[in-house]
Amino acid sequence: MIATGFEAVAPEMSRVRALLLRYGTNVLIVAACTLVCLAVFPHLDLVSFTMVYVLGTVSIASVCSLPSALLACFLSVLAYNYFFVPPRFGIGMVEGEDLFTMAMMFVVVIVVSRLTEHFRTQARNASAREAQTRLMMELTRELASARGTDTLLDIATKQIERLFGFSAAAYLLDDAGLVLSRAGAAEDFRNLPDAEAAARWVLSNNQPAGLGTGHMRQNAALYLPMSGVGGTLGVLCVRPPRDATGFPPEQLHVIETLARQVGLMLEVERLEADRMRARMEIEAERLKTSLLSSVTHDLQTPLAVIIGSAESLMAVGEELTPEERRELSENIHDRAARLSRLLGNLLRMTRLQSGTLKPDFQLQPLDEPLGAALSLIGKELAARRVEVDIPPDLPLLMMDGVLMEQLFLNLLENTLKHTPPDSPVRIAAKRVGPEVEVEVADRGPGLDEAELEKVFSLFYQGSPSALQAGGRAGERKGYGLGLAICRAIAQVHGGTVRAEHRAGGGLVMRVTLPAPADALCLPTDGASCAEGVL
Repeated sequence: MIATGFEAVAPEMSRVRALLLRYGTNVLIVAACTLVCLAVFPHLDLVSFTMVYVLGTVSIASVCSLPSALLACFLSVLAYNYFFVPPRFGIGMVEGEDLFTMAMMFVVVIVVSRLTEHFRTQARNASAREAQTRLMMELTRELASARGTDTLLDIATKQIERLFGFSAAAYLLDDAGLVLSRAGAAEDFRNLPDAEAAARWVLSNNQPAGLGTGHMRQNAALYLPMSGVGGTLGVLCVRPPRDATGFPPEQLHVIETLARQVGLMLEVERLEADRMRARMEIEAERLKTSLLSSVTHDLQTPLAVIIGSAESLMAVGEELTPEERRELSENIHDRAARLSRLLGNLLRMTRLQSGTLKPDFQLQPLDEPLGAALSLIGKELAARRVEVDIPPDLPLLMMDGVLMEQLFLNLLENTLKHTPPDSPVRIAAKRVGPEVEVEVADRGPGLDEAELEKVFSLFYQGSPSALQAGGRAGERKGYGLGLAICRAIAQVHGGTVRAEHRAGGGLVMRVTLPAPADALCLPTDGASCAEGVL
């Protein structure tokens, strides 16, 4: 309690000390003027002494307030009358020129003091405007670098709280038309009567409301519209201390400027969101069109073969030899399998992108999904020289066997589609540090440098030269899903897949998969080959 009392008295003592110092300085200046006049008394007349006192009082008026200057002027008149006006060393009546001179001294002091105060006020206003301009520039830079509606509103409310100590909050309309607080000290406004109604009125009328305005002035807070080009986007609510009756003009100007600035930034944010939404809609439409175009073509070709073979069996099946009937049946089977893989790829890509596909990870050898993929397209590979190099000491990998089988199947089908029929294929795997690398290499035409990454995009089908390398000119060789699915499956396993140029010509599809730190390889020749440490 003693400390608290001292803290309350201390500011008052400081003010008294400042007043004593100021008035004491004025007395010293008047005394100095008197000493100068006494020193030159025998050599100058009374008018010259008056100018010395005028100089002293004007100096005081230029740096002190009007009461201080008037006190100095009054002391100067007393000193002049006492020391220099006959009879000296006494207070007598001042008449004639001396009276006029004294009156002019008071007039000069008052004018100088008023002009000085006016200049001080202008200087303070200029400094305040400069500070406001600097503040708004800093705030503009901060808002320009911010992204997101909540971030913008949070910056605005915190700036008001930091600069003025006012409670601030921001309100926006949600999709259902309800006024919701999005940032700031919203709890300070919940107990105010008609706070939500005031915010809704501002949103509807694009006019300020609340304290110091013409609408709902009984409210203890000020509600300012945050407007953009398209109308009011939100409401900035500011609540001064409870005993305040309004806002000083300079503070109100800063707050209004801030509300306009935030409104413009919210407009930019809205336009950006609309642009992104329109771009996504255009992209979705483009993907839909590409998908329909690609799938329609790839459905038509195998369906035509299936229908033709089936019609042949129905029309002249009994007249055909067993070998011819078997060939037609195989055509139906192969084309149906192709259709099944197409639809499976579409479904798998959809599930991978939506996150609904839950991989079944198990420790298993790499050659199991790879062997299954090779067996599925064994007939297509029969005319090619296929080299497989899988080391027997390759560690077991944590993977989903079905997904990895699809990855290798897509890589092999991509090679078959885009390389000449007699082009060899090499499949190899090796341990590289904490990872296992699998490569599918060919001696086809390869890809341009710009296409090495594009081939993993949805619906990208390669350059015409690459498309024609595996068959007749102008024939479409894929629907642009296979390699995109390969990358998605690799990422699900924590790995990568990339395309590289092959030395001597051709292309290498390189798959990198993480190997568990304590991975085991399959035993060979009855010996264990545990690889706990590299």
